[in-house]
Amino acid sequence: ASWTPTATLPSRFYADDGQPAEHDGKILVSDGYNGLYVYVPSLDVWADTVVPFPEGGTGDWFLAVLDGTTYALGQVDGDIALKRLLNIQ
Repeated sequence: ASWTPTATLPSRFYADDGQPAEHDGKILVSDGYNGLYVYVPSLDVWADTVVPFPEGGTGDWFLAVLDGTTYALGQVDGDIALKRLLNIQ
């Protein structure tokens, strides 16, 4: 087997925190706290914008993908919340 490198990860991202998910042909990588870093495979680039996690969230966020829909599970105001990602602008 052999591997081909892709575009360099953003310096603000730490791989040991990463959790990937696929959304609309893009790879989303969670940094756990701030949001999702977006990699566009067709262009081999990382988007400049970080998709923020749902408002009011604290602590870790975890990703899940079901039937092409991305969900984030985390804590909001002392409760566990499951939120659905509708789109990426």
